[in-house]
Amino acid sequence: MQYQELYNDTSNQPVIYVDSTISSGASTYQGSLLLQAGGAGSASYGAGLRLHGHAHASSPGSVEVGLSAVSGATFTVDSFGAGGGVDILKVERDNYNTTIAGNLVIGTASKGIDFSAAADVASGESTASSTLDDYEEGTWTPTVESSGGSVTCSSCSAGQYTKIGRQVIVHFQFTLTNSSSGSGTLKITNLPFSVNANSGAVIGAGRILDLGQTINVGHFTSTHQIGMFKYNGNYAGTDFFTNGFVTYFVA
Repeated sequence: MQYQELYNDTSNQPVIYVDSTISSGASTYQGSLLLQAGGAGSASYGAGLRLHGHAHASSPGSVEVGLSAVSGATFTVDSFGAGGGVDILKVERDNYNTTIAGNLVIGTASKGIDFSAAADVASGESTASSTLDDYEEGTWTPTVESSGGSVTCSSCSAGQYTKIGRQVIVHFQFTLTNSSSGSGTLKITNLPFSVNANSGAVIGAGRILDLGQTINVGHFTSTHQIGMFKYNGNYAGTDFFTNGFVTYFVA
């Protein structure tokens, strides 16, 4: 291997510069540098390869990987270590696309994906945040009550929710067995996330399928409650299958 050694790390020149051919086993790489930690064939020993940028008084000591100017160049981290395995991470020069084989894990609370560089096409708005810092989906069991009297829910186990950032979309369905014992407002009292104090941000709808009637859904007093009325403002409790949705912002 032909190389040039430089001892002055303030000269902004490479310490090792490959300008010819190096060989490793049966393979030959033209103009390449192969760094391999440890050897093959041993189950008792492992080795790692670490790239470390040493900080200088006037420089932070960065580690940089540069791709060639030729179209089609990629930077790849694979599961085999010398090509031929699964591409765990792949960066493409041409389109600046980055592909990962697994999930993108955000390791710090309140951190996420920052969209602040995206084109802003809205007008007259005041942007509070451009960071998507949460996504969650799951199921929950709604608790159905009435503001007057009491009702019994025979089937209330099919609640679903999706949370994107601070917005929550909740789907619910239930069937009551003694709806006539209740009065006033039919309500769900255990939403999966607290409702924002601004009750105007809570809106939803539903239907009583067998009766062909719609229901209106909105915020009801507590931070985890929504209330339901029939389309005409009447008590929404019936002994028929009822389903609906509500969307709101978290507190």
